[in-house]
Amino acid sequence: SNRILHSVMPQLGAAARRKTYLGFSDMGFLLGALYAAKVGHPVHGPMASVAGSGDGGAAFARSLLWLTKKDRSVLEPGLDGRPAAAFNLAILTALIGTPWLPDLTDHVLIVEEVSEPLYRVDRMLFTMAHATQLKGLAGVRLGQISEVPDNDPPWGESLETMIARWCGEMRVPYLGRAEIGHVRSNRVVPFGVA
Repeated sequence: SNRILHSVMPQLGAAARRKTYLGFSDMGFLLGALYAAKVGHPVHGPMASVAGSGDGGAAFARSLLWLTKKDRSVLEPGLDGRPAAAFNLAILTALIGTPWLPDLTDHVLIVEEVSEPLYRVDRMLFTMAHATQLKGLAGVRLGQISEVPDNDPPWGESLETMIARWCGEMRVPYLGRAEIGHVRSNRVVPFGVA
């Protein structure tokens, strides 16, 4: 979705501002740009493409329940009334330094990742922790880091230790785990206040 931002974003009119946009992973480019431009209602959550993932449709059903009824039971359970935003970590770090990254001041930032070795996750957390565009976060939560390839030599730090260390450098609280990511338990996170 990053390849279409420059063409699509300037053309969005009044109808686009009333719509809800839902997706995750690479769709984070579009969700971030929409939130930055205050267009529509971006939501991090399972897409139709996960409907046949062997979970009986449960993941996508959560998204449909949010889209059709604003059913709060499908929300990520740690949402606490503060503004939030959720991103795949690789997408978030690719947005840093661009006009498409929204102002996340006072937001709880929730990150997830898939198919990256831990040394790359560590590098992305370094970028997140030192990005001037991410100053003023209320906190960071860690979603699922799934399908992690082995490191050779083995990585010497747990995910919890790694994220807590980078949050310490960022001077924001690490607020614990979240149920989002490339897993069946992927929950819904509306950008802003749910």
